[in-house]
Amino acid sequence: MIQFYKPTAKNTGSACSFFLKDGAVMFSILKQSSWDATKRIGSFKKSKEDPNSVIFGKFNMVEAAKLISCFEKNQKFETVHSTKSQKISIAIEPYFRFDAANSKSTDEQLGFSFRVIKSGEGDAKGTSFRIGLNFSEADYLKFFLLYCINKSFEKPLNSQQESEDKQ
Repeated sequence: MIQFYKPTAKNTGSACSFFLKDGAVMFSILKQSSWDATKRIGSFKKSKEDPNSVIFGKFNMVEAAKLISCFEKNQKFETVHSTKSQKISIAIEPYFRFDAANSKSTDEQLGFSFRVIKSGEGDAKGTSFRIGLNFSEADYLKFFLLYCINKSFEKPLNSQQESEDKQ
C-alpha cells in the first residue's frame, strides 16, 4: 500500500491510498475533515465515516499499464466506471502552477492531478475529489503500479509451473 496525504490550512486537502487486492489496484480518496491551526495538522479521520467524503475504486491491470504510460508520456488518462447505483469518472492529467494574479495556469508543470467525480442516481453534479502528485510522487505511484502488474503474473506463472511439474 502507498499513501499520499495533502492537508491544507483551508481544510480542502485530500488523502489517497493505492493497494493491491484480488488482482486489481484499489484506491481510496478522502476529503480533509479538519485542520488544527496550533499544531498545523490536518485530519481525515471523520471522512472515513462520511460516504460523501470518501470514494473507493479500482483499476484492472490494463488500466494500471495505461496509468504508467500516462506518466511516462506526460499525457492525460480518463475512464468511467459505472454500476447500477453510481458512476465514477477518473482522470489523471498534468497540472500546472496557477497564477492567481492573472487567474490562469502558467506553463510550469508541477506534476499530475488525480481527479475522481462520483455521482449517483439523480445526482447531476456529483462529488469531486482531487489530489495533486508532484513528479516524485507520480514516479512512486508508477513504480507501485509496475509492482502490482508484476505481482499479477505470479499466480498464473506459478500455476503453470505446477502443471508442468506434474506432467
